[in-house]
Amino acid sequence: MKKEITGRHIGEFDEYCVGCFDPFYAQAFVTSVGKSKIKLTEQSSLLDELNAYDHAELDTVYLGQINAITVTSFCGKDGLVWGYDAYPSKDLHKDFLFTVNDHLGNAIKVYSAAPLVEAAKSLFGTKDNKKFNLIHGSLTPAAQRKVVDKGPKTIYGGLALGIAKDRKTNVDLIMEDIGELSEDFEKKDISEVKDKLLRNLAKSIMVIGENHGVEFSEIFVNFEYLPLETDEMGCVLLIAPYFKLAKNSIFENRDLTLEEWNHEVKGKYGF
Repeated sequence: MKKEITGRHIGEFDEYCVGCFDPFYAQAFVTSVGKSKIKLTEQSSLLDELNAYDHAELDTVYLGQINAITVTSFCGKDGLVWGYDAYPSKDLHKDFLFTVNDHLGNAIKVYSAAPLVEAAKSLFGTKDNKKFNLIHGSLTPAAQRKVVDKGPKTIYGGLALGIAKDRKTNVDLIMEDIGELSEDFEKKDISEVKDKLLRNLAKSIMVIGENHGVEFSEIFVNFEYLPLETDEMGCVLLIAPYFKLAKNSIFENRDLTLEEWNHEVKGKYGF
């Protein structure tokens, strides 16, 4: 079941999204990496960690200059998933990965979440091409996890979104996994490592679903990894902010695909 955009999902600003603390929000999904040379101290420090985190907020999708507040990971009954409920990509279900069985024995299809990340990029823009970004200084609740570390090592992060089967009663579930890949992972095919981690993420949706007695209709997963040299600090960031949509980002025709939306929205943001 797809949810409908209503006036309550739209915020007060024409050209900016803004963090939201009521049940009628949109949520976008970002998996991002960023790294920098260790340069703020002779040894790694919190300052270098903050610099790497800053790059992760800026280098893939523009999430700059906001006050992100970490919250738990559900998209509520009145919440919208940007790129799924609102303006889904025509490629949303193009990259089928595998199936997992739920606690009732049903085979649940798992897809790449890359189209959802691309949808977030289309909405917020990039550092050099901002669109309807979150207004600077916004207090923004977000489901987020991050791993920040110094090289030499390889860090990773993975995100899964489970779409509830009954979205009138239950909520969509977000699961995140972060960590460090083992030293011998480079000897393996990275696709094997990625497949194992993505399957574990999808299984985690099933396990939490069983805990709550919730069924899911489909799952979206994404994975990022970042090799680091000795003189580098890096961050893998998984973040799904809760926000009101910019007025100019919404059209009377709510049935557009993301690709059609991208065409229609040109010139509607003020940068």
